[in-house]
Amino acid sequence: MKKYCIYLFVLVGLIFTSITNVNAATTITQADFDAAKGGTPTNGVTYNSSRESYSLTTGEEYIIGDNISIGYDNIVTDNNIINLNGKTITNLPASYKYVLESNNKSLKLKGTGTIDGTVRAYEGSFTVDGNITFKSHVEVNATSIGGVTATINGGTFERGFKATNAILTINGGTFNEQNNLHLALGLTDCTTTIKGGTFTGISSSAAFVSSGTLTIEGGTFTSPTHSGLEASYNPNSNPAPTIIIKGGSFTGLNAGFTDSASSTILELHGGTFKATGTDAADGAIRINSTFTDLLEPGYKYSVDSTTTNGVYSAKEVSIIPITLTVTFKDGNKVLNSQIVKYGEYAVLPSEPTKDGYEFLYWSNVNGRSAYDWINADTVFTASWVRRFNIISGDDQTFYLKSDKDIVIETDGPKSELIHFGIFDNNFNLISMKDLTEGKDYVLEGKEHTKLILKNSFLKTLKTDIYYIELNYENHNTYEDGYAETYLTVKDGDEPITASNTKINNPKTTDNIMIYISMLGLSIIGLVGTSLCIAKKRLN
Repeated sequence: MKKYCIYLFVLVGLIFTSITNVNAATTITQADFDAAKGGTPTNGVTYNSSRESYSLTTGEEYIIGDNISIGYDNIVTDNNIINLNGKTITNLPASYKYVLESNNKSLKLKGTGTIDGTVRAYEGSFTVDGNITFKSHVEVNATSIGGVTATINGGTFERGFKATNAILTINGGTFNEQNNLHLALGLTDCTTTIKGGTFTGISSSAAFVSSGTLTIEGGTFTSPTHSGLEASYNPNSNPAPTIIIKGGSFTGLNAGFTDSASSTILELHGGTFKATGTDAADGAIRINSTFTDLLEPGYKYSVDSTTTNGVYSAKEVSIIPITLTVTFKDGNKVLNSQIVKYGEYAVLPSEPTKDGYEFLYWSNVNGRSAYDWINADTVFTASWVRRFNIISGDDQTFYLKSDKDIVIETDGPKSELIHFGIFDNNFNLISMKDLTEGKDYVLEGKEHTKLILKNSFLKTLKTDIYYIELNYENHNTYEDGYAETYLTVKDGDEPITASNTKINNPKTTDNIMIYISMLGLSIIGLVGTSLCIAKKRLN
């Protein structure tokens, strides 16, 4: 038994070890690279002498255990995740090689640490997910548009970031220009979304886009010598870029934004633009276009300015949303007021109530619906209809063999009744105009309305449930009103119930004789019962 317990413990240990080692990261050090170059692959690190490059095991995650220097060589990754773990990977600048290279694979860098050497991702995917410092520039590129996907969630790029034919998302990070060599951010034929980050130029604009689509939702773009953001293109090879700015801050000596291409498609939904230069040609925005065309509907400039020679001459301007006031009223009483951005929708307040009335809808003098998007200051007014009650005759049933009329009485004044209609389940209308007063119906009353539907008319109806609506209009205030009820028409005779059965007067001769007979039978029964009891006692 003891032996089996030992086997069991060993088995459990093996299973636990297997589970804990699934997808476990491998720690690699300088010693592993030295051993691999000496011909002994270690911890998944191998060396190709003909290419003078190291390679890593496909799909593995690695943790850098100490600072690693690979001399004139480079590391070719293969769907790897590398955790810098606070360490440094470097190669010699004179090697003119990428310190890390990914070819049509995925590469993810995470943690903190430093990479001293150029990093390149060719096609595939590239992710930076940590506070990593890149001492040299980083580039992602592909042969065709969209051939590489890159996501930057942080890090410091001391010599800039370049992307070509990429689908790029930048959520944060610090991007600096290497003077006269590498832009802080250079984009060619990319689909790029920038949600945050700091971009700083030195001798060039902070960010430069040549063709492709760029959407900026946030971030700070600064250049002391040129523009915060600049657009350009080569008409022989690339179409003009499309730039959509929803937020961010753009500051440059000449302009916050400059369109050197002169044909950039620019949509302004937000952002702040500033020129620090004092020359007349320096302005918040420089573009060869009509400035009102730049603004998307619902936005405006925070500062009014003239445009001269393609320059919005204000030194600083923000793009801000147009806000509008939407008011909901009942007569002259304000029920709700709210500020709404142009193109957005008002939040409808709770439907108001009023004694004797039913709320219909919110009306507007210009015919706007409360469900429309808002494009101007707008007032909506509560529309009401008077609701009259059915005093008697609500929800009646008529039998086609019956000889009675149907009487409906409301508390609406007869003098204000203008119409009534009878609708079947298919919404077919029998209008008051189609009927003859006196023959088909009778109207009576003064303060109230009594509508009598004649038996002869009722017998022309088919079996169905009919909706009956009486319409009113006050001739002085022109207020509308209505009362409603339902009428069910059925085949046959009306059932006999206590309410419609005729009870004869008990003083009639026939009924007196019935009572006398019943009394006699009761007496005979009583006598018979007494005799039976007496006989039982004698026995």
